[in-house]
Amino acid sequence: MTARIQQDQCFSYHWRCKELSLAMLCFADDLLLFSKADPHSVSILKEVLDGFGIVSGLVANAAKSHVILSRAAMALAPTILTITGFQLGSLHSVTWGCRLFLLSLQLLTVNLYSRKLMNEFRAGGPTNYRIITVLEKKLRRFLWQGTTGAGFAKVSWHAVCLPKDCGGLGIPNLLALNQSLMCKHLWDILTQNMNSIWVQWVFQYRLHSRSLWDVAASGHWSWKRLIKLLPYLRPMLQFLVGNGEVFYLWSDPWHHLGALGAKFPRAPMVTGLPKTSKLSKVISEGNWNWPSPTSTEVMAIMEQLPPIHVGEDHPLE
Repeated sequence: MTARIQQDQCFSYHWRCKELSLAMLCFADDLLLFSKADPHSVSILKEVLDGFGIVSGLVANAAKSHVILSRAAMALAPTILTITGFQLGSLHSVTWGCRLFLLSLQLLTVNLYSRKLMNEFRAGGPTNYRIITVLEKKLRRFLWQGTTGAGFAKVSWHAVCLPKDCGGLGIPNLLALNQSLMCKHLWDILTQNMNSIWVQWVFQYRLHSRSLWDVAASGHWSWKRLIKLLPYLRPMLQFLVGNGEVFYLWSDPWHHLGALGAKFPRAPMVTGLPKTSKLSKVISEGNWNWPSPTSTEVMAIMEQLPPIHVGEDHPLE
């Protein structure tokens, strides 16, 4: 795939994949191909797919394969569908077969069903908040009424989900599990785990050389949910200061006072260091070296500076 794309100078990547030269993601049971919605680029992807089928004998099932287009590209749908021979599809939230589970809820205990969902969530990653609330509502109703119809809860769901030795029933809390999965994604970003294609994509298209702690909670619902979890994650982290090449001086909460840019809004102007400055700007030969040390802001910052360690900056759990 990569070699064929490199040979063709006219291939156009998907606009959110161009910087990573990403045209394919392969999973155990699924293959995702990406390109701009132009017939030439799509024909190259189909050519490679057909060539793979000839060599391996594994041919794409046209009835189960889908082309997903943006609204702006719908005018090209007939042409692209003719090239691929696939069906026109659409993106939607994956529910991991929850409808089938819900239809047979009466045959399952709440605990068994919750643990099965936990395994599904761990395998699939964070899911939509609305899906979780609907699932928990069904579980609550089944627990107290024996059906999924409306009724009154005798004990709060939070208390029910507590461990048995804490007075609860030990039913897994799906919302808490989902939050922990999302925090794992935040941890991958904070530690710059570039082995993850998703982390590479976030740095290229979401952060734009900015600190994760300085990004607005806007855009897609999944991204907004992630950013809103940062205050929840912050008390669980420590920040080890190294050479200053990773942490942002004013945005990252490496100081015990928190993000210095929010605590001292005038500090960037007083020190002459822009808001995008890295921590290395105030570190020299392994020691702190702050400009304008007599200013009120810098004096407050320097009262309790963390030690500098050898190596790069990195957060600690």
